[in-house]
Amino acid sequence: MTRRYRTMWMSPPPVILMDVKIGYARCSTKAQDLAGQVAWLGKLGVEQSRIYTDHGYTGRNRKRPSLARALEVARAGDEFVVTKLDRLGRSARDLHEIVDGLVSHGVALNIDGRVYDPTDPMGKMFIGFLAIMAEFSVIWTRRDAHLPDLGVAA
Repeated sequence: MTRRYRTMWMSPPPVILMDVKIGYARCSTKAQDLAGQVAWLGKLGVEQSRIYTDHGYTGRNRKRPSLARALEVARAGDEFVVTKLDRLGRSARDLHEIVDGLVSHGVALNIDGRVYDPTDPMGKMFIGFLAIMAEFSVIWTRRDAHLPDLGVAA
């Protein structure tokens, strides 16, 4: 009886919730391989079970099922990890919406192992610059796709 009384009043060990790293990888076409991104996310400390992938979805397509799931499971204190910012999107507007959503939920953005604070002026400038470059890359690629092949290396 005494033993039961003691265990009843003893508090259980405290549960320490560790911040979780949630990874996201994306490839635009079915022919591309996600293995490199997934391996790199693992090296950045993301558990395999917490890596969400979209295969065959462009960065300009906001309807990416795994991105939506990854954003849903992210909680305050977590880190949302990508290998490059353009894996989240290729439109500056979309990237800003996604990053603002992460910030509003208290989720940190980790790009290739570095955590950026978009509420800090330098972090905001850096993420804005990367977003513009991601969008520019799409525009430039489309432009090049419409040029005739002159047989000259650029």
